[in-house]
Amino acid sequence: MEYSEQWGVVAGKEVFTLDEKQIQVLKQADTSGHRGIVWFSKFAISIPHIQAIYLISRQIKNQLATGDAYREQTPEERAKSLKALNKARRELIKKGLLKK
Repeated sequence: MEYSEQWGVVAGKEVFTLDEKQIQVLKQADTSGHRGIVWFSKFAISIPHIQAIYLISRQIKNQLATGDAYREQTPEERAKSLKALNKARRELIKKGLLKK
């Protein structure tokens, strides 16, 4: 499963929010012995001044938000869905992948 993460990095008096790719860059720089500044597109973090790194949130990528899983269809939407379903079913029967 793939996750979308947000990390908090406390450096000096600043708190930076990093995504999973940015935290990997920072981790790689730290574990490889880099002792300078790591530059990102809109900010930079000085590795010697990092006081704490913590996970803010972790969510499964492409997960439906709560409440979005089901909603009532209008009669027009239902008719369109049934038409598409029947068309797909006929094509699968025609190809021999589905029996009547």
